[in-house]
Amino acid sequence: MRVKVKLISEAGTGYYYTTTKNPKNSTEKLRFKKYDPYAPKGIAEDGDSNKGGKIRNSGKGGPDKGAHVWFKEGKIK
Repeated sequence: MRVKVKLISEAGTGYYYTTTKNPKNSTEKLRFKKYDPYAPKGIAEDGDSNKGGKIRNSGKGGPDKGAHVWFKEGKIK
């Protein structure tokens, strides 16, 4: 049986995607790099993707919005 999960932006914008997963086949939490239309451009991540590094502004871009950032699995309420 597939379960619904929420993918929450690690940029802290509150943006999220919903998807389903089969808990028998993938027991670990999901983590994807997806597009967040509210994240400031130039957002980058330090460190390895498995270690969950800090999110920082690389200094590129200004008030423009929209960037690809990491999304982690959260629970649907």
